[in-house]
Amino acid sequence: MGLRFLQEPGSRETVVQVLDVERIKVDPRVAIRFPAPRARRWQVLPFAVSDDRVLVAAADSYLGQAQQVLERCYRQEVVVSLAEPEPLRRVIERVYSAADTLGLDEDRAAGVVGPASGELDAV
Repeated sequence: MGLRFLQEPGSRETVVQVLDVERIKVDPRVAIRFPAPRARRWQVLPFAVSDDRVLVAAADSYLGQAQQVLERCYRQEVVVSLAEPEPLRRVIERVYSAADTLGLDEDRAAGVVGPASGELDAV
């Protein structure tokens, strides 16, 4: 496995783009598999699975221990997109607070947190 950053097709250079985390859709089934206290402490948010890879927004490109824990938790490759720390903190709070308020666990999270909505919308 290992940490990977997205690369432009045909390029050998890693392209680091800052993700506008307040505009992405977060799949709460993906997010809540990762413990909220760790997401808050490490400022990481797993938000989707695509092509058998877990997409993660992170405030720092160096994940250290978080990388190992993410890979162990999901048993899939982790692809990181950088996000501005403050917007990421807000989205992490919104996602995990909504899940806590609604009593969602991994099996019951059947919605998507929409861009800057703060609410879970039915799929």
